[in-house]
Amino acid sequence: MKFQTIMIIIEVVVLIVGMVLFKIFPKSNLIKNDKVVMIADWAYRFVVNARNILPVTATGEEKKDNVLSQLKTITQKYNVDFNDTELSALIEEAYEKMKSVEVNKSVS
Repeated sequence: MKFQTIMIIIEVVVLIVGMVLFKIFPKSNLIKNDKVVMIADWAYRFVVNARNILPVTATGEEKKDNVLSQLKTITQKYNVDFNDTELSALIEEAYEKMKSVEVNKSVS
């Protein structure tokens, strides 16, 4: 009887701690962060592809518009809510990452 009472108390304490942690770290923020990482990865891929596949005569703005269009398609496919400003920021970050990778390759 004493053992069962102690087990019930432990289960209640674990339940309360779990509820408190769930309130501190809501699942929706974790999901949003995962989706940001996923979209940023897609942005990098699209930026590299824009550099390699689009014609040399295409301007930077045309390439960015192409990448933005592709990212909008991906965000719709995965039901992620990003506005154009947020997507543009991810594109700029991906472009800077691509440039830094190029510099590191040329130094090596």
